[in-house]
Amino acid sequence: MSQHFMRVVGQDKGRGVAFVSFRLPYEIPDDIKDPRFIDHVLRPEFAGILRWLVDGAVMHQDTREELVMPEEYVALLAQYKDSNDHFSAFVEECLVVKHGAFVTQEQLYAAAAEWGTKNRAQALVASSKQNFITMFATCALTKNKVKDGRKTMSDGTKPRGFVGVELSNKGARSQYGKGDDRQLLTRNQG
Repeated sequence: MSQHFMRVVGQDKGRGVAFVSFRLPYEIPDDIKDPRFIDHVLRPEFAGILRWLVDGAVMHQDTREELVMPEEYVALLAQYKDSNDHFSAFVEECLVVKHGAFVTQEQLYAAAAEWGTKNRAQALVASSKQNFITMFATCALTKNKVKDGRKTMSDGTKPRGFVGVELSNKGARSQYGKGDDRQLLTRNQG
């Protein structure tokens, strides 16, 4: 637990639920702090504290966390997720999601690494195939629209890649640095 947001590099589903952040509205002044707080206050309450811990563990097993979170925390968590969702920003800027489209792994990785480097999104610079599969499956822009797979090209090759998405003009330019020259991408049209 912390009062401060931590820096998260990953884009996986667990990044938003791995920590709890909350603001403490009051701090006990030093002049009224009890130096023997444990002996005076906590020790007599140990049995109740243990019971509270056990009840909390049982509640954790039986209750979905989002149902008992304070509204302030839900709002902070949503704000935090939005400000750290680099993958959605990459999709919006560099990819086009459409039925029948295809991008090879190499093209996607190169575009993501280039965009990630320029936008300080370390998770995209060194993402693995499995990480991209997870990000495509959980991103609202690509969920149930993009799958990993192969496509038979006009030259007979079957490169690995992602079906349902292609590089946008901006994504192609950032990858190749050739302006609007899309000849390098025509292989994907099959």
